[in-house]
Amino acid sequence: MATPLKARPVQEMAPSGGYKMPAGKFARYQPKQRMSGAFIFGAVTAVVCYGFYGVGQGNVRRRALRHERRERRAAIIPFLQAEEDFRYTQERAKQLDVEKRIMQDVPGWEVGKSPFNSGKFMPPGDTNIIG
Repeated sequence: MATPLKARPVQEMAPSGGYKMPAGKFARYQPKQRMSGAFIFGAVTAVVCYGFYGVGQGNVRRRALRHERRERRAAIIPFLQAEEDFRYTQERAKQLDVEKRIMQDVPGWEVGKSPFNSGKFMPPGDTNIIG
């Protein structure tokens, strides 16, 4: 409420005797306590333990699958190596034929002789001389 400039301010107050409340309308209501804090703590602990158990079982399962996959790969390595050896010998024979054809006019050229004099077997790189 606006106060005139030269008048005393008037403060708004509650009515004398206070405000009357309707009886029973605002009674305090407290529901029965259904779960105690200890029960909630125990329930949360049980759920977390079950979750960790599930994670552990998943890790065991995943480890077993990884081990099985590794064993399968190890079982087929000899077959893959045999295929690669066969492919290498076929490709090497083709390369020696091409080298023989290209270097036939060079005197003293030995087909297939390594340019390195180390005495060790050194497989050629991935360079393809056939074209």
